[in-house]
Amino acid sequence: MFMFLGLMGMVGFAVCLVVFVISLVRKKSKKPGAIGMAMCLVLFVVGLAMTPPAPERSVGEKVTPSVAESSANKEESSASNSGPAEPVSTTAEEQSAGGSASSEPAEGVHSEASEPVLALGEDVIPGLIAADIKLNLVKWGLKEASPKRTDGSDEISYSSSAVDSDTGAELAYFFVTDNSLHAKYATFSTLNLSAISEERFQNVAAGYLGYCATVPFEGAEPKKCKQWIADNIAKCSEAGKTETLKIGSVEFSLYGTGNSARYLDIKAVKE
Repeated sequence: MFMFLGLMGMVGFAVCLVVFVISLVRKKSKKPGAIGMAMCLVLFVVGLAMTPPAPERSVGEKVTPSVAESSANKEESSASNSGPAEPVSTTAEEQSAGGSASSEPAEGVHSEASEPVLALGEDVIPGLIAADIKLNLVKWGLKEASPKRTDGSDEISYSSSAVDSDTGAELAYFFVTDNSLHAKYATFSTLNLSAISEERFQNVAAGYLGYCATVPFEGAEPKKCKQWIADNIAKCSEAGKTETLKIGSVEFSLYGTGNSARYLDIKAVKE
């Protein structure tokens, strides 16, 4: 109310001032204008003086609205930015609990989410994989073997055989790998099925097994291994007699029975 009086006084003062100026220009009586200005000025001063000052806010009152406003803004911003949520995959435990996940990670979650690390076991021939054997022996007429898994085991086996067209001898291989196809051990064989002469049989066995001994692995010495086969193919004609050669962490074993068979085993051993 008092503020309104002060405002009216101000407006009236301005009007009387205009009237006073016009009276001066026209040289008329200036008394009405002066009286009007004086009354309006008094009215303005009285209204201004009697207008009560606005109550001061306490510290708590100043802070609370801003905090509430800030909180509301954050919620508003969060709701506007989220938009249609993309699908989020959940574990089986979360789905069974109705899709609600605990804020604290459950035990074992980190290890289950970690990428699996393929580590070579002690029984694996380092650097030798299934393809190194299968593909290289295709040159000798052996078909590429298909994998066979044994129930209850993580081992995978491969085997293949072929008959040499020149001599009638059977050439074969059998090897086992782990799940990551790293070879664990391998056996290569030559069988004298058509009863060829001992000399011819030993030449065939030395050629085939000598080639098998050059399989690639870490630290391999193919020339040394091939020569070792040639030097010992005739020495292991007696059953139970075995010739061995160790190259790094890999052991070669050559054995046979008379003029009927020769075998070469390759396996990993501790250095």
